[in-house]
Amino acid sequence: MRKPLNWLIPSAIVSGLIPRKRRVLLIIIWLIGAVITMSLGIWLDKLWNDWTALTPEKILRQLHNPDTTLVAKLWIEEEGKTTFKQGESVNFYYSVTNTLKGEYFYINLINISTLGSVFPILENQQICAGYAYSLPTLVKVDCPKNSKSIDEKVSFNHTGQEYFKLIIANQPMTWKNIVNDFKNNTLQLKQPWATVELNVTVN
Repeated sequence: MRKPLNWLIPSAIVSGLIPRKRRVLLIIIWLIGAVITMSLGIWLDKLWNDWTALTPEKILRQLHNPDTTLVAKLWIEEEGKTTFKQGESVNFYYSVTNTLKGEYFYINLINISTLGSVFPILENQQICAGYAYSLPTLVKVDCPKNSKSIDEKVSFNHTGQEYFKLIIANQPMTWKNIVNDFKNNTLQLKQPWATVELNVTVN
């Protein structure tokens, strides 16, 4: 005679103490509960992994250098303006100061759209400290000397919250490399580097 599967079904259920019909029903109910419990555990584990995963959005929001002496600035249309209309095309302005004027830096301007997608607007663009730049180029700045005018204009196509971050460093970089290095704990942007973020509402 086989021994009851005590590790799977409680012995009280498989023993003869409970009528057979009720015993079968209890076994079915217990097995259904066990399956639901296992499925719930798997779902919660996946939910936790998704919550703690380092997505590009989380990396972008976390990227910050509290020890920097640089002052990075980013604004749209006019300083302090954070509300715009759907379909509106806008001008971006950005600069870096508190260092030697004319010192070379590289910037990445990254956007998290109202739909949650992350993409670079400007990538590995070279600028000089002490000058204000615009996107698209409204006033030509001859620093660096080989700089080209940028004609691209950004439009707000959806209502909601838009997030922008400007990353400034004194070495070339790409957003893809920043994400990979951050995930691998190998991000080593040489000092000085700085970031500035901007949250805007589109109605």
